[in-house]
Amino acid sequence: MKSWIYFSMIAAIFIAISDYISFYLFKRIDYIDYIIHANIVAFMGTLLFLIFSNDRLSKITEKDSILIISRVLIIYLIVGPAIYFAMKHSYNPGYAKSIINLNSVFLVIATMIFLQKKPGILKFLGMAFIILGSFILTN
Repeated sequence: MKSWIYFSMIAAIFIAISDYISFYLFKRIDYIDYIIHANIVAFMGTLLFLIFSNDRLSKITEKDSILIISRVLIIYLIVGPAIYFAMKHSYNPGYAKSIINLNSVFLVIATMIFLQKKPGILKFLGMAFIILGSFILTN
């Protein structure tokens, strides 16, 4: 098995666990409270990592700084709230995530457009199954 498949499966399992925890939390606390607490925990973890590891922050270019800021803004202003409200208002987190995970189809389409990578017919069939599966789950 290719290593990226192995790591993808590990990520998928732990994302599912994380999503179930999120489903429980999002029914009980507001988005802003969640973000503040999550960022405090993440900041403390980052500080501990920097203190106890020999790693040092490397310098990044201005372009990379702009991309990082753009990504963070997209996540905090659009993606995070959208996931929060989708999970909060769904009665099954799997149904909400089936739509959210259509991002893989959008990413393949973006790759086709921007990187001129043309997937084969089986890849198109796989994307069609993902879309069909999301449709079936939500109806």
